[in-house]
Amino acid sequence: MNNYQDRGMKKWQGFFLSEHSEQLAEKEEPLVVLEEQSDDEKSRYIYDAWRKNLPILVQLRMRSVGGDVYQFHGKVEGLLDDRIVFQKDGRWKSYQLASIEAVRVQASQPWFVD
Repeated sequence: MNNYQDRGMKKWQGFFLSEHSEQLAEKEEPLVVLEEQSDDEKSRYIYDAWRKNLPILVQLRMRSVGGDVYQFHGKVEGLLDDRIVFQKDGRWKSYQLASIEAVRVQASQPWFVD
């Protein structure tokens, strides 16, 4: 008979690379709550992000149960009826302008490092 003793999680710890440890050690960026913007401001920023193909930070009017704001980073893909279509993590999301509280166009990242 084979008397195998399972080591549990110890056998998986060898697969935990130093890069994983570093990523877990990094703190998340603190959430910066944006001030509410007028429809004209939001429209202008959304149009600029779409025209220049820049990423955008979108803050929705909805709040979590704890009162936290809901934000996401994405790209403006276009308009569908009265909704703005965003792409986030390979998925498409659409929101009415009225459900968006504020937006901020993100700076484009260079593909090289000096």
